[in-house]
Amino acid sequence: MRKSIVLMVFALTFFLFLSPVHATITCSGTDSTKTIAVGEMGDITVSCSGISQGTTVTVNAQYSSTCLSAKDAIPFSLTYDNPSAQITFEATSMSCQYNSNERTITWSFTAPGESISSQQTLVTITSPISVTASFKNAPYSATAGESVTVILEISTGASVDITDVDADMTTSPTISDITDWNDNTIYSSGSQKTIQKSWTFNAPSAGTYTISTTVTSQNAGGDQESTTLTVTSAGGQAPGGEEGPGGGVGGPSVEKAKNATRRPELVPGVGLRNNTKLLSAIEKVLARGKLSENAIDNLIRLSNSITSQVEVVRNFEAKDGRSELSLRMKYKGDRKVKNFIIYDKIPKTFASHASNVTVTASGAKIEIVEEDPEYVFLYDEVSPDQELVITYSVNQEVDVSVINETETYVFGESYEGLAPGQVCIAGDKRCIGNDLQQCKEDGTGWETLETCEYGCDSETLTCKEAPKEEEERPPVTVEFEKYWMWIVIGIVIVVVVVLAGIFIRKRRKKSLKLPKPMPEMKTPPSGFP
Repeated sequence: MRKSIVLMVFALTFFLFLSPVHATITCSGTDSTKTIAVGEMGDITVSCSGISQGTTVTVNAQYSSTCLSAKDAIPFSLTYDNPSAQITFEATSMSCQYNSNERTITWSFTAPGESISSQQTLVTITSPISVTASFKNAPYSATAGESVTVILEISTGASVDITDVDADMTTSPTISDITDWNDNTIYSSGSQKTIQKSWTFNAPSAGTYTISTTVTSQNAGGDQESTTLTVTSAGGQAPGGEEGPGGGVGGPSVEKAKNATRRPELVPGVGLRNNTKLLSAIEKVLARGKLSENAIDNLIRLSNSITSQVEVVRNFEAKDGRSELSLRMKYKGDRKVKNFIIYDKIPKTFASHASNVTVTASGAKIEIVEEDPEYVFLYDEVSPDQELVITYSVNQEVDVSVINETETYVFGESYEGLAPGQVCIAGDKRCIGNDLQQCKEDGTGWETLETCEYGCDSETLTCKEAPKEEEERPPVTVEFEKYWMWIVIGIVIVVVVVLAGIFIRKRRKKSLKLPKPMPEMKTPPSGFP
């Protein structure tokens, strides 16, 4: 018995000695993170341990081809002699910046008789350039059913084109009118270095809505931005929002509208050079970088020219808890203006901050100069007799006097058909008020030939002639010092004659008087003895 047990133990030990040693395969040596610049390549290490001789591990990878591209063959194999490999990937786009799932590579491993856990590599894609997203004139407010415009601006300071610019829009609660804006390009030259998208729609039911955007592109870092739209019910509630005596809800308060209209006289923006914030805003909307001295001179030169060719009307209305201030500008020149710029300063008594103002300016690129608020509006081109309308609105009733506290300048880059810097054709004449002016020889401005005493004729471009008048008759004068004695004698004679007349009349009345009649006898009463 004892001998049998010893033989069994010996046999078992011998069997275990002859059996191959089995080790578990793990691939945790794979890179968990990797950073690659867009447009460049990076190597990702995939490594497994515990691979025995004669065993092959097959490696596969799952990833999104939107932003990553493998440059080595997949699948590939790892063995006992080659337990690791470096796989090259190219980062092809920044569009996955805010979606980590599309930047994650999932590695799977298979080997006979093995169950190997998968591994993941999260790739961070970088770019030296970026874009900035902002909502203009935000936050927004409106009355239910009222038209409202949401403006998204995307800008860059890069010196290369930004391609495949996408803006993914989300709203909570949902506003169906605000949709994604995709496949755009921001060009590194011209006025398109900043692009804008606006959504105009009727405000939904009352409530507060969050509007968010995620902006990405092919070659630049993106941005995320959000704002709110506050919608009040049409008419609102009675003051205090409390119930009336009968338990009913108070109705809207109705007030008489306060209106005003003004036709301000504009002056040229000759102080542009000293207004650094305005200069910076103009540089931004023009997307030309820092303006040269010649470019600034040219803006001032055209401001002098354009100012005399525009008609401006300001309108103001305050009613039912809202105020609206508008600017209507009609260009009366005879040539198109390229890059027509309006600077408009609104008084703080209208709104203390630009975020409280809703601005509408169809066809214009809008830039805030100061949050006080001050704005710059850029129109790529303005034609003769074209009318531009800019409207500001706030959710409060302000005093009508704000219409007298605005400040406006106009600028331009060039006239159609004229060389840069020219505002007129040499030798041309024009009438500005009573001034007859002529274009300088270099076309850079106007000089006054004559200030017309009787007005300037805009048809003949000459001074009007003096109006014909009747010959003046000399005034009749009396030399009092020469005839004073005779005047006194005449007065004395008149007085004597008048007194004599009065005396004679009294004498005549006295001589014509009748004697007094005798008193009548009274009849004695009856029965008198």
